[in-house]
Amino acid sequence: MVELLGLARRAGQSVSGYAKVREWIDLRCVGLIVQASDGSPDERTRLLSGARDLPVVMPLAAASLGHIFSRERVVHAALRKGALAIRLQQESERFAGVAGTVALCAPDIAGDRVEQADK
Repeated sequence: MVELLGLARRAGQSVSGYAKVREWIDLRCVGLIVQASDGSPDERTRLLSGARDLPVVMPLAAASLGHIFSRERVVHAALRKGALAIRLQQESERFAGVAGTVALCAPDIAGDRVEQADK
């Protein structure tokens, strides 16, 4: 996963930070949202307002995501629609299966908040 995120960053297929991710969401070019596993659920909800249909993965802590994006911490990142986003989503699901954790988030039935999807 780290390699795929790094590749996406170097290829210009990803952005990090709340403002840039929100801009990509508004432009409708996001294929996958990557959130820090230690990020705030309320901030995740705020980021995804109006875009709750996007897949969200939480594979790494903010410090680890920050290392990939050459920052101290990264809580929000997005990958452009395409093969890299699909591959990272698949890898996150595979890793979660091995680790016995939850990889994806999905909106709840009411659509008010984003909660972890049951696996």
